[in-house]
This record gives sequence, C-alpha cells and structure tokens, in this order.
Amino acid sequence: MNMLRQLNFLSASASGHMRDVLLDRCKPIGVFRRLSIQRNYNLIFKNLYYSSFVCSETLSVNINRLTDNVLRISKHPTLRHTSLERELTDAIAVSNDDPSQLCSGPDCVALLGIALRCVLRKNGRNAISQYHLNAALRLAYSPTLFANTDLYKNSLLWQASNPPYKVFSL
Repeated sequence: MNMLRQLNFLSASASGHMRDVLLDRCKPIGVFRRLSIQRNYNLIFKNLYYSSFVCSETLSVNINRLTDNVLRISKHPTLRHTSLERELTDAIAVSNDDPSQLCSGPDCVALLGIALRCVLRKNGRNAISQYHLNAALRLAYSPTLFANTDLYKNSLLWQASNPPYKVFSL
C-alpha cells in the first residue's frame, strides 16, 4: 500500500479523525481488559508486543495473536487459549460500548506508532519509539486546552502571589 493510500485509509472514519480510527481498532483490546476484570482472570496487559497482533497496514487486531500475547505475559495456568479466544470474540460481537470509555491511551498510542512506522517506513534504529511518541503527544497539548486545567489556574495563582516570577506566557 503506498503512503498516500495508507494516510487516506488511516484518516478515513465517520468523523474524519485519526483518533476515532485508533479507538475503533483498539476496541478489542479494551473489551479484553474489561472481560479480564469482569471474570477475575487477572490477566496482565503490560508490555504487550503490539506488532505481533496488529496489522501495520490496517491496524486491525488479530484476536488469536492478541490472546496468545496476553496469555504468554500473564502465565495463567488454568485458562485455555481456545475458550478464552471464543469468549473474547463473543464479547467483542455484543459490545456496544463507547470506545473512548473502553480503550486505554497507551493502546491507542501503540497503534499510532505502528501506523506511523508503516507510513514513514521507519524501522530499526530510526524507528519512532513508544517513549518518544508519548513525549511528543504530551507536548502537543494545545495552549487553549491547557488554559482550562487546574494546573494552569493554580500556577497563575502562585505566579500572582510570587512576583516577579512568570511561569507561563500563553
């Protein structure tokens, strides 16, 4: 898939926002997390190797590989792969939850990283790391949104009572 087609595909959603595409693609992971909590499976979702179960061109999640990845990390002695995969598939089919309430930010950022590496053809040493992508997204917080936070308001109060210090210049 060429770069232009990939960018068009990745931004194609009802709203036209990449965020909505990421949330939609992360939904199976969110459903899996919720299933683990509801059934007290205590599965571990830290340090997932997303590239092993996410297609880099479509960002679709392979449920079989996702289940493998989570079970391998969790080292759960009693859960069987096939029954858990079937349970997850059923849960995904009936889920009508709002993805923005179901999906985790780190999952969305991981999928965004996969998409960017695919589109930009960056692998190996020059790859976009999860760490750097997280840092860049934190810095991308708009001044308008930041001005509405308690952190900003409290900092302005501190600034007013501590002249000549100026913390922000938004």
